[in-house]
Amino acid sequence: MKVQSPKFQLAAFTENSDTFPKCKACRYQRCVDYGMNYVFREKKKLLSLQNKRDDEMQDVIGGLLYQDSHRTKVLASCFTIMDPSLSDMTERKELKIYVKTQKEQLLPQDWSFFALYTTVEFFLQLDFMRNLQTADKLTLIRHSASKCSLFAGAMRTYRDKRNRMVTVDGQDIYPDRMREYLGAGSNEFLNRIRSFVVTKLIELNITTEEYVLISVIVFCNPGIFCESDNLPNQKPDNSYARSIISSQQQKYTSILFQYCCHTYQQNGPTRFNDLLSLCPIIQQNFEDLQYLTLVFRVAMKAYEESPENRNKGIKIIKFRKIVEELI
Repeated sequence: MKVQSPKFQLAAFTENSDTFPKCKACRYQRCVDYGMNYVFREKKKLLSLQNKRDDEMQDVIGGLLYQDSHRTKVLASCFTIMDPSLSDMTERKELKIYVKTQKEQLLPQDWSFFALYTTVEFFLQLDFMRNLQTADKLTLIRHSASKCSLFAGAMRTYRDKRNRMVTVDGQDIYPDRMREYLGAGSNEFLNRIRSFVVTKLIELNITTEEYVLISVIVFCNPGIFCESDNLPNQKPDNSYARSIISSQQQKYTSILFQYCCHTYQQNGPTRFNDLLSLCPIIQQNFEDLQYLTLVFRVAMKAYEESPENRNKGIKIIKFRKIVEELI
């Protein structure tokens, strides 16, 4: 091989040459032969792939932030006098909501209902939900919506810079009559439910992006489609629904990890693990709420059936259908 020059010729480097090539053109060609351009192209491909993944991450998070903002706005400004069941909501029956007037005051149990209502609506809007059968949607919502509604309430409290949950308009989340039924000794347990998750959010200084991703990760629990003992009307093994929910949980978990690495750089994996530690805390908070609800119903029945109160004509606190179904 010869490299032509207008003035002279230089012998090119060969495989058997014992000398290092002094010709820049030959050294460059040798680098090309050994893959210099290939490495450069691969780096460009990796950079392009990373940019694409970042764009996809931003699109997914952006969509969740938009839906969460809409949910927050509806919860604060609207209400409905309708009493839908979960089946009504999943079958997308027409449900009318209206904008509240400034003078309109809701009771704590009304706020509880509408918080669940807006949470169910939030999750029904997720793209993958359209791929599930109605029965599978109901199973998923019954298992996960209350946890996520509690988490949303804790996040709202954190945003408002409070240390325990209250309703949107600042009332205690538990009616006075509930505390009357349960007795003074229940205050410590009630405070735990009000503050347990909020305290962790304050400790983590969680961002809204992290919150919406954790919400969907908690919601997408594929294990519930195998828990036939807890869900008697559910088939023991719904592999189709489980595969969809599993893939979505993996997707949002991966996006959370990507977000952490992008935002916190070398501390990303640690931040990711810290955020995932919220999941068992949310679960414990929900189990506490379930226990409270059970005790409250027993106490309420005993209170209402006592001769003294029966003669007073005291009416039992009534909850909407989705509250009864979800808690």
